[in-house]
Amino acid sequence: MLDKERDTMSFRDNLLYLRDARNMTQEQLAMLLGVTRQAVSKWESGASTPDMDSSCACARSLRSIL
Repeated sequence: MLDKERDTMSFRDNLLYLRDARNMTQEQLAMLLGVTRQAVSKWESGASTPDMDSSCACARSLRSIL
């Protein structure tokens, strides 16, 4: 969902969008990143955010930029 004030998507929205666009499951992304599926689920739900190393690995795995 776009933030009307900043016209940007949140990390969780971007992660979900990019993962879905690449037909990747949470489990597949988790395996690429060396984290649990539950960690990816928490990032997508907004319950937590990844550390910088995981954020960079996410961007590389999803062929995106931070």
